[in-house]
Parts: sequence; structure tokens; C-alpha cells
Amino acid sequence: MSEIEPRVMRCNDSRRFRTGKGFSLGEIQGAGLTAHEAKRLSLRIDRRRKTTHEINIQAIKAYVKEQKEKLKKKKEEEAKKITLEEAEKQAVTELTKIEGLNKKLAKKLFQNKIDSLEALSSAKAKDIAKKLGVSETRVKLWIEDAKVLTGKVKPEPKPEPEKAEEEAIAEEVIEEVMKEELADLTKIKNLTEEDAKKLAEIGILTLEDLAEEEDVGEISEITGIPQDVVKGWIQEAKKLTKPPKKAKKKAKKAEAEKEEKPAEEKKKKAKKKKEAEKEEKPAKEKKKTAKPKKAKTKKKTEK
Repeated sequence: MSEIEPRVMRCNDSRRFRTGKGFSLGEIQGAGLTAHEAKRLSLRIDRRRKTTHEINIQAIKAYVKEQKEKLKKKKEEEAKKITLEEAEKQAVTELTKIEGLNKKLAKKLFQNKIDSLEALSSAKAKDIAKKLGVSETRVKLWIEDAKVLTGKVKPEPKPEPEKAEEEAIAEEVIEEVMKEELADLTKIKNLTEEDAKKLAEIGILTLEDLAEEEDVGEISEITGIPQDVVKGWIQEAKKLTKPPKKAKKKAKKAEAEKEEKPAEEKKKKAKKKKEAEKEEKPAKEKKKTAKPKKAKTKKKTEK
């Protein structure tokens, strides 16, 4: 249905109009349209009507102008979307040159108006860490790498053999710590240490983190692990993180007992009060009913 309605003169009164069944061919041609174009614009056509009214011609022209503006806006919005997508792709490819900065984090940086290494090198570590939910030390390393890649800072010289040995030892220690941290994830069947490391790079370090994940497609895209496998891991993580039914029942019982204790104490106190009142009542009644005792007179006995 068209947004505009054709106006037709009434039979009795030529000054008054009513809504017609459709626009006449003369009115459509007067607006500079063909019958085919009118149909495409969803304008109703009444082929039996031969009259033409200037009101209808002007209404058709205004409607056509409005539709053209809408189409223009649509095309501009689509063009903007395309340019945004291209800009995001470029930013992601540039930012992922930094070690430890994956596609997911690069997209988040782009959303926070950091679209290049230049922008990252001049950014504040605290602000980025808060927005991305990452540690500040990690962001500082990214900024240092960005400065090196942009040429703002010269790369550090290669370490001496002794320092190289120390660094190798430190790396071994870090690997051992990582193994201990990722042992939680390897509880899941068919989840190897390599898979756990891939998940850790995205920020999934525990079973709780994995259970909370919803975007399966993005995880599989970044890690290269099939979606079905990731889905299975998430389901198993949810099962493992759920507390057992017995523990739930015990917790519920403990809560119920805590709630019941003060209520029972109140009942006991109320009972004691009632008993005390019952004991006091007969004693008071006896005092009221008791008559005052008359003084005994000593009778003198005469001998």
C-alpha cells in the first residue's frame, strides 16, 4: 500500500474531495512517471478514471522526492558500514603485529578508538586496561612494542649469554606456573595443554571463565579449534562448576535452621511469660478475697 491516497471530487460538490480507488494514468504521467514505475513505488492506479487533479500530481511528486531521499540515505549508510568494516580489518591486521595481542583484543581496541600502532603508542595503559579488562602490565608491554614498531623507541640490544640463560630459566618457571594455572582446564576430557594455552591467550584461564563464554564462533576462529569441540568443552565446564545437589541441600537446611532458631527462642520466651502470668494470677486473687483478721481479746478469768 502507498503512503499517499488519491483525491477525487465529489459528484454533488466540486469543491470537496473524497479518497479515490487510485491515481489516473494522466496524473501519473503528469508527475513524470510511467505505469511500471508507479507500480514499483506501490502507487495505486485506477485505469477507469480519466480525470486529472493538480493535488494528486503534486502529491505524487512529493512522494517520489521523499522516496529518492530515503534511498540516498540508505546507500550512504551502507557505504559507511563498508568503510567501517574495512577500517576495522586494517586496524586488526596492524595491531596483531604485537605479540600477545589477538584479533579479539584488537577489535576491542578499535571499538575504543585505537585503530593503529601510532594511536596505541600514545595511549594510556590504565585507561585501556580498564576498558578491556586486562592487566596494566600487559598493556604497558603492548605500548612499548608499538613504540618500537613505529620507530619512536629503538629496540633493546640482544642479551648477553649469562642474561640469556637467566631469561631461559625465568621462561621455564613461567611455563611451570602456567601449567599449574591451566591444570583446571585440563580436567575436561580431550582438552590438552596446547588447547589450554590457546584458550589462555584469549583470556580463558579457569573452568568458570570457560563456562561463562557464549561466543563459540569467535573462540573457534581465533584458536582454530572446531566449534563442536568448543561447545562440548563449555557444556562440560558448566557441569563441573555447578555445585553438587547434596551440598545445595545442606546449604538450604543450614539456612532454614538459622531462620528457625530465633523463631523457636521467641516461642519459648512467650511460653515462659504465659506460665509466669498464670502463676501470678491466683496469688493476686487470693490476696484480694482474703478478709482482714480481727484482733484477739484476752478474757480475764475470775477466780
